[in-house]
Amino acid sequence: MTSDNNSSDPNKKKILPENWDIDFKPLHQFMDRMDSLFNHSFKQINGHVFHPFFVETVETDQAMIIKAELPGYTREQIELELIGNRIKIVAETSISDELQADSFSKKESSIEKKERIITIPFNIPKKETTANLENGILIITVPKLNTNRHYLDIE
Repeated sequence: MTSDNNSSDPNKKKILPENWDIDFKPLHQFMDRMDSLFNHSFKQINGHVFHPFFVETVETDQAMIIKAELPGYTREQIELELIGNRIKIVAETSISDELQADSFSKKESSIEKKERIITIPFNIPKKETTANLENGILIITVPKLNTNRHYLDIE
């Protein structure tokens, strides 16, 4: 058995007692492969299932203004849901393609769904909140009505 101090392998960790001569390199390679697999899988999920879109929230004295970039979507393809102090924005589009030939017919369809949930620091007044879609920009205006904000002094 060799001592860790005399070991020629630079990849060995020197945390074991001297009389142990265990090569952890295969374990580290396996863990690296697993990390790579998970990273690649989540990139695929993020790239193909969850399609995020840019959202900007601006606070003024009178309202919270939420701007979401949704180019190419129509009003009918966007759904807004108010849940307490959160706004859920869902944009969904479906694509259908059909190919006809003499001996066969092929039809493909897919649905793309984008979703974001925005939390604001007060309950949303449902009747007074407005939404407008212009040139691919969804603008949601949430007025600040009776927000009952109080500031505390620090002693």
